[in-house]
Amino acid sequence: MTESTSPGGTDIADASHDADPGLDPAVELDADLDADDLEADPFFDPDDDTPLLPRRRHHVTTVVVAHDGAVWLPAVLTTLAQQTRQTNAVVGVDNASDDASAAVLTESLGEQRVVLRDANDGFGAAVNAGLAAVPAVEPPLPSDVVSWVWLLHDDSAADPTCLERLLDSAETTHRPWSSARRCSAGTTVDCCSKWASASTPMGVG
Repeated sequence: MTESTSPGGTDIADASHDADPGLDPAVELDADLDADDLEADPFFDPDDDTPLLPRRRHHVTTVVVAHDGAVWLPAVLTTLAQQTRQTNAVVGVDNASDDASAAVLTESLGEQRVVLRDANDGFGAAVNAGLAAVPAVEPPLPSDVVSWVWLLHDDSAADPTCLERLLDSAETTHRPWSSARRCSAGTTVDCCSKWASASTPMGVG
């Protein structure tokens, strides 16, 4: 370890011994700071909630998967339409329902936005089929836009502020992003669903 000297030639290591032995030298350096000085500095403003990083732009594709969920689907589709932050694209997928789920999806979203499947081989397969049916964004999204996939089941009616809150959570929780734009982990915001047992995952696309 090397010793340093101050511009006046005083050995800093020796000068520290002149301080009150009962005080931490680091604390002594700040002893002259007044509380008003800290409050006047915007850096210390407790009411300043300005984000440290600029807010990003988001593109959200919503996939609604149904299987014999005609009883609950109207609520899901209604609250989706009432979101304070609207989704950019939506597709409905019916997993070989025996009830009127396919008809409810088609009436609400239109034939071009509904995928009718012949077999119920799981939620993941339905999501993949739905995403495959979503037209590519033209022109392609700019590189600074983050693409998301919002997954909803036929019984997960989201609170009208749910998508907005999910994106707010993504801003504060999942930064900075790595170069990989796809992840398997979802983001969950509690109480987004009107039913306490439901959760709403959203993954990077």
